[in-house]
Amino acid sequence: MTTDPRELGRDTTVPASVDESVPPRDTANRPAQERLLATSAAAAALDALATCDFAGGNPADGFARLERAVALCEDGRCWSGHLDAFRHALGLKLFQTGRDRKRGVAMIRAARAGFTDSGREADVKEVDAWLKEHAPR
Repeated sequence: MTTDPRELGRDTTVPASVDESVPPRDTANRPAQERLLATSAAAAALDALATCDFAGGNPADGFARLERAVALCEDGRCWSGHLDAFRHALGLKLFQTGRDRKRGVAMIRAARAGFTDSGREADVKEVDAWLKEHAPR
């Protein structure tokens, strides 16, 4: 398996049903789809590494990686839903660590809006419960 980020996502043996957000194969848009897949994979890897950073006691790197994952997805360069998941993760860490609780709540509310728009009701309920407990209006 390659570690070159330009080669991420080129394995076509994985069925699209693995992830509902995988766009259908369209040969006319293949380069764009491959860039979308590569960016989404890179952002997901940053999210996973951030989890390791926080667990390993290295929050500075964890925050940097989550910020980068959000930035990669903010201009639509990731699959739908990834931006909301990364905003939610970053918002929780900002709040839980006390680094910037106000911004953390704002990010969680933005993630909730995205979850609502994409019909992710279970995520909306989870965020609503969290907001009710931690950031009542």
